[in-house]
Amino acid sequence: MQRIQDTPQKALERGIKRAFEKGMLTLSGRRKTRDRPNNILRIALLVQEKIGDQLLVTPLLVELKKALPHVAIDAFVFKKEATILANMRSVCRVVYARNLLATLIAYRRRPYDVLFNTKDHPSTTFILASLYLKAEYAVGISHPQHSGIYHACIQTDFYSHVIEKNCKLLDLLNIAYRKEQVRPHLPQLPMEQAAKQFKAFMLSLPTICLNISAGESSRELTDAQITAVIAQSKRQFIILAMPERFELKAKLEHAYDQVTPTPQTQSIFEAAALIDKCAFLITPDTALVHVAAALNKPLIGLYRSDKLHFSRFYPYRVTAEILHSPTNELCGISIDLLVDKINQFAKTITADPPG
Repeated sequence: MQRIQDTPQKALERGIKRAFEKGMLTLSGRRKTRDRPNNILRIALLVQEKIGDQLLVTPLLVELKKALPHVAIDAFVFKKEATILANMRSVCRVVYARNLLATLIAYRRRPYDVLFNTKDHPSTTFILASLYLKAEYAVGISHPQHSGIYHACIQTDFYSHVIEKNCKLLDLLNIAYRKEQVRPHLPQLPMEQAAKQFKAFMLSLPTICLNISAGESSRELTDAQITAVIAQSKRQFIILAMPERFELKAKLEHAYDQVTPTPQTQSIFEAAALIDKCAFLITPDTALVHVAAALNKPLIGLYRSDKLHFSRFYPYRVTAEILHSPTNELCGISIDLLVDKINQFAKTITADPPG
């Protein structure tokens, strides 16, 4: 796949960032390869805060805490709220480093036994945090621009799944775990609260959960395509939507008896509670793919043509059927093909003939 060339301004910005990173590395000194520490009590994880990224680091968190029950794990995030991490029992604290310099100065006084940068490509923010925080054993994922920043770099194919990359820290620390059982996790307490909220909400079985939102139009089916899926498949649905598509959700619930009205979900946990009540999920490439994996809920995943991106974020250890658009627009997917896939999948999952 060809790389899209940077604009001159982007190339200049990238060059300035790389020069800054090199300057910081010169000031802090290059780290040399060393053995892992024998006694691990404090770990710093540098994590991206998109919900999908948080979910993909949860297998590592759970396995670390299982192997090292007394370890204190601090998760550093840099832009948004970390809803998943903040509710994980395996996380001691979430450090919101919105004021990066002030945060790094404050936490420099708290040395870590292990620091792990989960980002598999260069980021000025993550590199600065890696260099400034004190760690006996700093670990990154191998990249030419990570040279000298870490005591050890995980060697892995860039296009391998992100969960597998993250869990290679366990291999590096000589922590045994059952790879075939690794999957994303949802935090227990907010899930229990969401389940109670929807406990009285009954669905006629089998019902399919259809997510119609992905945050950008190129990753979504059109209104007409969604309507056609519902009309042609003749199956029972509930619909999940982000605010910009609430109107379409309400319109479909009013127009089709086979669409059961549901409340507008206010959190990822409420969405997960509804997904868990359904036979399976249909969704574009969003965090709900990883929510379904955490619930072990079968799904049909709808993806654009970029199969290299797919290789890093595909549904992990969960029954799934995948449809790829032939273009970089999700609306390139054939609706006839999708309806056929829904009916075939429904028979496989529920052994229930179409209505």
